[in-house]
Amino acid sequence: MTAETNLATYDVNGSNADVALNISKETSVDATTFELQINEKTAASDDTAPSRKNDFRSWKFVIVAASFLSMFVVGVTNICFSILYIYLVEHFQCSMAYAGWIGSLFFASGNLLGMIFSVFVKIYGCRVVCVAGSISFFLGYALSAIAPSITFLYFSYGLLGGMGFSMVILSSAIIVQQHFQKHRALAAGISAAGISVGTLSGGPIVGTLAESFGWRGAFLILSGITANCAVFGSFYRAPAADIPKQNQLTGPRGNGGAVREGRRFGVFVEIYKEMTNFALLRKSDFSLICVGSFFIYKGLTIFFQHTPSRAVSLGIEKQSAARLPIAIGIALLVARIFGSFVGDMRFVNRTLQYSVCFILSGIVIIVGTLATSFATIAAAGAVPGLLNGCALAVQTTILSDAVGVDNLARAAAFINVAIGFGSLVGTPLAGFIYDRTHNYSIPFYTAGAAEILGGVLVTMAAFLKKRQSKNIG
Repeated sequence: MTAETNLATYDVNGSNADVALNISKETSVDATTFELQINEKTAASDDTAPSRKNDFRSWKFVIVAASFLSMFVVGVTNICFSILYIYLVEHFQCSMAYAGWIGSLFFASGNLLGMIFSVFVKIYGCRVVCVAGSISFFLGYALSAIAPSITFLYFSYGLLGGMGFSMVILSSAIIVQQHFQKHRALAAGISAAGISVGTLSGGPIVGTLAESFGWRGAFLILSGITANCAVFGSFYRAPAADIPKQNQLTGPRGNGGAVREGRRFGVFVEIYKEMTNFALLRKSDFSLICVGSFFIYKGLTIFFQHTPSRAVSLGIEKQSAARLPIAIGIALLVARIFGSFVGDMRFVNRTLQYSVCFILSGIVIIVGTLATSFATIAAAGAVPGLLNGCALAVQTTILSDAVGVDNLARAAAFINVAIGFGSLVGTPLAGFIYDRTHNYSIPFYTAGAAEILGGVLVTMAAFLKKRQSKNIG
């Protein structure tokens, strides 16, 4: 899965940072010096007209709709590899483990580069990042349609497609966070429900495309679908109080090249600062969440990517197996909305909601290995879908609860790295075990155990945070 993965990177102040380049001339043009100022927050101008504020209040509902549609596309493509996995193995006559790296790279590349993408959102805003991501998304799928080898798919689908996937989901999540203070968890849940609707629709769509046009035709048509994210992203407009300032130039004309160099330098400085600041890892509760996220997403990746393949290995037809994500998608959709409401209740500990749901999901995945028919496999997939949906609905919020809104961007970068590595090893590991045993029980035992372990670690973080709060009080 792990469309959900990137939802950990919501930077509420994502577009608040601006890079201002001031050029001061002391004696001559040759003595021009450049001072790079990176400001973490910007305030709205005092003379903002009331009508403009009302305009932005109304626009936030357009933002939710556009974000939902972008997430829908993410959901369709999220399930894509799990359906095409068998087709690729059969076409290239390779092992499950070798082909599994394609899906792992797709989900891991964006997460591992999430730190850089988060900085881009802070500097350039959600609209630019979403449109740029949709271009990478489109190219990744279009090039995959002409892939001559599995290795080529590592680059086209795994890297290009994965980076675009991450940029779209990151910017689509952040823009909703920026526009809502009250009912933020609910707004984020509605937006993220697009993933569930996309997952619900993606199985039949991708399965039908693969049967009708082959896996190459499926990739080509899906590339056109991903291009729509550029249209949806064009509606992303930062709220009045968070519009990033344009780079400002004060000084003599004729120094445009120097200004551009200063801007580039500013981006690299910000990225370097983000990548070398490990202060948050000294927080024990946050470190536990990071490690727990690695195991959780290792398990989630195995479960979501290998469920259709497991069904095929049990004798279920490919087209029928492609419909299994429908049950998971319905469960995710219902649970996301329900989980968002629950997470907004004052008496609910959202971190415990998150961790306990994953512990229960891991148990159900292990027990679900007893399912061997289409109906029982669908049921065994729906229950973890419900539990995962309730957990993922508050994923952004528990990160904010752990480190505070001001540290959310940096915390999200660390979480993304943990999620990225978990996603990277999950699919090929399960494929490797299956290649050796020709049995999917052990891979799914591994997936369930990983979710349980991750949930326990996050539970420990919740109690540690509570104890620290009491000590401070």
